[in-house]
Amino acid sequence: MSRHPSYTLACKAGHNAESHNHNDVGSFIIFKDGKVSFVDPGTGAYTRQYFGPERYEFLSTSSRGHSVPIINGELQVTGKEKSTIYQAEEHAFAYSIENGYQIPSLEKLTRAFLCEEDVLTLTDTYSFTETPESVVERFVSYFAPEITEEGVRCGTSLLVFDKAVFDLSIKSEKMNNSEERELFMVDLTVKSPAKEMTLAIKFK
Repeated sequence: MSRHPSYTLACKAGHNAESHNHNDVGSFIIFKDGKVSFVDPGTGAYTRQYFGPERYEFLSTSSRGHSVPIINGELQVTGKEKSTIYQAEEHAFAYSIENGYQIPSLEKLTRAFLCEEDVLTLTDTYSFTETPESVVERFVSYFAPEITEEGVRCGTSLLVFDKAVFDLSIKSEKMNNSEERELFMVDLTVKSPAKEMTLAIKFK
């Protein structure tokens, strides 16, 4: 976790086989000016299905409902293999998240955060054995996204990306809980995926 005067970041490494697990390695939460903007969606309704074979079909437990990449249309899977921590300093973090996926061609995926005074930079570095069909950087929020000239605003945070690199799309789904809140998904789809890629997204 890192704190600055304007925002707080919390991010997750580890693995996808914890007690009450959600498939969410690499996900994160941003508080900007004391208010949450990009979120962890929280728990779903405790039903038999929620703790049964259908558990990871729910938005709250699936990586579909978290701020993590979707690669070749594939979501994260459960598994006990842990992240490798490459850097863990007060305002800089870097760790592996490829073990959250079951994609043979994905050799390495490192997620890094750099926390500066007024901007948070997320960098995902990919290494594949063959060119991927598709890579989507997904970000989730309970605030309806507002498209601006500079990027996409969710609550108090502005997501800034290179329009030459990404195509933007926005969708939403109802959460499977008692409130049935609407979760918004900001998808940045890589226009020209490559075997080796470094993708940077900023939050202001």
